Amino acid sequence: MAHVLSIVQRDLGIVIEIARRAPSVFDEPVHAAIRQALINLAVDVVKQGARTRWSPIHATSGEVREVARGILRRSGK
Repeated sequence: MAHVLSIVQRDLGIVIEIARRAPSVFDEPVHAAIRQALINLAVDVVKQGARTRWSPIHATSGEVREVARGILRRSGK
């Protein structure tokens, strides 16, 4: 999961798009569990924003990274 977090640190929007399009972008099968984990993490970040009135769209990459890390810590991953 540390590898997934390092990818998320760079850009959540890109991660979401790659997870959504992965099979067509890479022309290779992407492990379904990895793809789903990225999508779930992105959804959890957005839900956290909705609960706290924090906007991941207007946040810095560092803020998004911290929220994603907190979500992963709470989930035990």
